[in-house]
Amino acid sequence: MSELRLKVGFLCKGLVVKEWQAICLQNIAAVEGVEIIALICEEEPKPYPTRKSLFARLCKFFMTKNLLWRAYYYLFVQEKISHFKHVDLAKQNQLFSKSNIRFSKINSLKYFFKPSEINKIRELEISVLINFDLGFLVGDILETPTHGVWSFHHGDEDVYRGLPPGFWEIFHNIPVAGIVLQRLTDKLDAGYILEKGFVPTNNRSLTQSLEILFSAGVDWPAKICRLILATNLATNIKKSKTKTKVYKAPNNGQMLQFFVKIIWRNFIYLLTQYFYAESWQVGVLACQPGDLLTLPIENFKPIWLPHETKSSFEADPFGYGTQNGERIIFESFDYKKSRGEISSTAFDPMTNSFSKPRLEISKSYHLSYPFTFEYINQTFCLIENYTEHKMDYFVLDQNEQWQEYLQLPLKKGRNDQTLHQHNGLWYLFYTDGLHGANFNLQIEYSESPFGPFKSHLLNPIKVDIRSARSAGRIFNHREKLYRPSQNSKYGYGAAISLFEIKKLSPTEYAEVFVREIIAPRLWGQYFGLHTISKLSNTYILIDCKSYKFIGAHALRLLRRRLYFDLSRSFKGDL
Repeated sequence: MSELRLKVGFLCKGLVVKEWQAICLQNIAAVEGVEIIALICEEEPKPYPTRKSLFARLCKFFMTKNLLWRAYYYLFVQEKISHFKHVDLAKQNQLFSKSNIRFSKINSLKYFFKPSEINKIRELEISVLINFDLGFLVGDILETPTHGVWSFHHGDEDVYRGLPPGFWEIFHNIPVAGIVLQRLTDKLDAGYILEKGFVPTNNRSLTQSLEILFSAGVDWPAKICRLILATNLATNIKKSKTKTKVYKAPNNGQMLQFFVKIIWRNFIYLLTQYFYAESWQVGVLACQPGDLLTLPIENFKPIWLPHETKSSFEADPFGYGTQNGERIIFESFDYKKSRGEISSTAFDPMTNSFSKPRLEISKSYHLSYPFTFEYINQTFCLIENYTEHKMDYFVLDQNEQWQEYLQLPLKKGRNDQTLHQHNGLWYLFYTDGLHGANFNLQIEYSESPFGPFKSHLLNPIKVDIRSARSAGRIFNHREKLYRPSQNSKYGYGAAISLFEIKKLSPTEYAEVFVREIIAPRLWGQYFGLHTISKLSNTYILIDCKSYKFIGAHALRLLRRRLYFDLSRSFKGDL
């Protein structure tokens, strides 16, 4: 790390901030070489303040064309979002200095600072300002800090500028919502893009959509601070060229349409969730992963592994070698148990058939994604167990049985951990977080596949529901490196996106999109594809998703619904 130091100021109207903002500040404070300053903003008093009567204010409120939106947001949305809960920074252990400044308003949305206040900020020698509480800033304040004023825009600025966040994506039934960290300019939501990502939209609930939207990107300011300190990153390079429409709060007529859409979508969801359960199926294709870079996947006819029972499915297949040939290890999920176990089977290429699946690993918690790898002439398996917050390693013994080898504790759960050895280091790809399981890609590296692992300089590598989560083993083809990723834009595991990795080191990562692969209709009624991995020099493994009625699934949902309703009823009686 260089000897540079950053003074990061944040604009707020007090030391009580929203939870997502407090998390941002915690992440920034954890960066070595950063000092945080709170700029507490008060409005410049007007020379002749006028205050309308209570009657006039009530008339204005009830006659507004946005009455339904305001009522809906304040009564049913705002207080239910955990990331909007108030956090008193004065009661936190964070150490930061404070300074009071005054702002002026051009109108209800535009803010500026007078020259005297600008001089106060200059005297503080602030490198970066983060705008949390003020609206659209204009004037000299934008160029006063060395690296400008940063702000989040919770929306894709190329599609939705303005307000309110998350609403118009649901209204127009857009499956993803954008999020941008930008260096502000004098053009609304069209600054220099520092980071940009995409998260899923819940088209049945604004509350749940906002919960996801505001959980994303909270570590971006810390990431950019690390890059400035390590590489003297320029923050005024990539400027948005958006000219799209600026949206405003919905009027009463649009809110009525919104209510109808939400009610209808929830009705359809409740009607279908009991009758349609995900059912993944493992298949074998006679090709190599590199063939799928150019050839249509429908050119290859899959050989399907039969389901073990009517209430189970098989997913996340990986291959490993034994004295008796190649075997396939996979997740076996039973809706009656409501958890995954790890099983294996052998594939016979002479008869295109599979041996009877054998249970390999079972725990009291859910297991999945049994990633296999070779190390010092031994075969290991790294298994996902998201709820347990640990890395579970297993080793294949001489009797071809999987034995527990190592457990490493984690701060939070991880999904689809994928190891790859490159230039003498082992890189670990995974997604993490309660909401970020499908869109928050992280990389760690170590000299050993068992750690200790160090965090990549660019973490989070990307925030993108369309390409973050791993979809199988990273592979080489013609001296190029490729990463399969899940594209869950239209639902979990809907398709696979293949990326060519251009740069991979502890301080660099770059990948470019190559192509998308979806399950072809020629194979049957499949609506998802989320794993590609090599089995042998002749075959690869895949898994595809279909939907079917599973009685155990419907019964479990019904019991959960009844328990929830009864619990809520009893609480209401207390």
